[in-house]
Amino acid sequence: MKTPQPAHPTLKSIAVAAGLSVSSVSRALKQHPGIPEATRLRVAKIAEELGYRPDARLSQLMTHLRKDHASRPTCNLAWLSTWDKPGEWSQPWNRDYLIGAKERAADMGYTLDELNCEELRAQPKRINQILKSRGIEGLVLPQFLENHSIAKTLDWSAFATVYIDEYSPTLAGSRASTHYLANAQLALRRIHELGYRRPALWVSEFIDDRSVHAYSSAILWAQWRYFPPPHPPLLLLDGNGDLSDYLARHRPDLLIVQTNSMLPFLHEHGFRVPEDIGVVHLNLASDVEGWAGIDQKHHLVGTSAIDSLIGQLHRREFGVRNSDKHTLIPGEWRDGFTVRSQIR
Repeated sequence: MKTPQPAHPTLKSIAVAAGLSVSSVSRALKQHPGIPEATRLRVAKIAEELGYRPDARLSQLMTHLRKDHASRPTCNLAWLSTWDKPGEWSQPWNRDYLIGAKERAADMGYTLDELNCEELRAQPKRINQILKSRGIEGLVLPQFLENHSIAKTLDWSAFATVYIDEYSPTLAGSRASTHYLANAQLALRRIHELGYRRPALWVSEFIDDRSVHAYSSAILWAQWRYFPPPHPPLLLLDGNGDLSDYLARHRPDLLIVQTNSMLPFLHEHGFRVPEDIGVVHLNLASDVEGWAGIDQKHHLVGTSAIDSLIGQLHRREFGVRNSDKHTLIPGEWRDGFTVRSQIR
């Protein structure tokens, strides 16, 4: 006589059908790497045949219980930096990424270890040993360099991962990022509303690459949409070396920048800001206090990265996923003393 199946299949009913323990079934359904792949596939097939569906309310409860254990932090997340600049994540223009990530990790009962990959460049194979010895399962990869020796030796299948900001077609995986295109378009709309008609983008090629060319694309879009020709030409240059000649030749009425050295340079060359020329900064931080421009909400980007990572850990999703999930955080415009209305 066939044993009747429960109206609502449970982990226990799947375990009975599979001849496994309930805990083994739970881990198999979560794709835990400790369960053989053949067993995971067999359990998934049995669950599908029985019509099993996870209880969303129970999942919410377990997340709540994990959060309530915040007083017992575990060291299982790592901030894995490949930058060769010591202290770069404590700089005003970057530090809120890390602050936001640490605060959200602590709120959820985790700790976030900072690891500098540059210290292991000569011995990249040690990274897997270090991470496993510390019980780390989740990695935050800020501005991760895909050609770094650590990237080539990391056991990607053993970790949940989330990138911050950096994008490359060859870097598959989840990421949380500033919404560079939305921010650039917002700045250009506001510049137009203020009455400026000849804005120029003055950023380096590195900065434009980091925005996935959103900055250069947005200025070309805005020239067609808002500003009458002739337009100041688009140049992507490092530093301010050629800026004096550029200003004299093309006479822009506003500069869109991402450097804190622009005001001293303009003052040195006899330009008054904002009387003679306006300045808009694309990444406002304490080093450009009071300027007009875009607050990129780095703190929120950091917290969103941790939310993504913890979600992967709860679902036991390890390794680089085929389906990338991108969280884009739009910034906000801030008025400042570096611009003024041109409408008369």
